Amino acid sequence: MNPQEAFLDMLVAAMMDAAVEKKLSQIVTQLDPSGTGSGPLKKVRIIIVPEEQQYSWPSHAPLGSVGQG
Repeated sequence: MNPQEAFLDMLVAAMMDAAVEKKLSQIVTQLDPSGTGSGPLKKVRIIIVPEEQQYSWPSHAPLGSVGQG
């Protein structure tokens, strides 16, 4: 398996986790932005957020208002 296939497998697994488990996932990878293979590597973080998360803040309660009053 080449690095691109491995990365795509990780990306699909993270998307499935977001869709099925409703969990946020993060993937951090490194790449050579020059494309030469000999340049300095730069880190890139991909964050996968499910459309419907496990927890959501109630729209009727402003931030910090829970438990007050």
